[in-house]
Amino acid sequence: MERKGLIDELLNLAGKGKPDEMGERLEELMRQSRDPTLRVKIGELITYIENNREGIENAPKVDFYGSGAIEKAIDVTICRRFKKRGMSWYIHKANPLLALRLLKLNGEWETYWRQKGLITL
Repeated sequence: MERKGLIDELLNLAGKGKPDEMGERLEELMRQSRDPTLRVKIGELITYIENNREGIENAPKVDFYGSGAIEKAIDVTICRRFKKRGMSWYIHKANPLLALRLLKLNGEWETYWRQKGLITL
């Protein structure tokens, strides 16, 4: 099978959420190949598929047309806050602040502090 056809087949299987079939197809290709470099690359791809199994299985359950909306949400939620003039952050200090920011944006701010016993109505 030509490379383009194989790529199309694997993408089709990924879009249908079928990592097992992807792996089976690649293992079959590996058995047929005599090129050691290609066999290594196929092995790496099989490992990648195994490590990302959950995401591949869930792909058909999500209307995913691109990452633009997600990237914009990250920019607004995180980057704009952390990149203001003169600011620099270490991850161990940024993560707690980010958690508070997400509480506020998700509308969970008062509930969180009420559960901690720090806000009473």
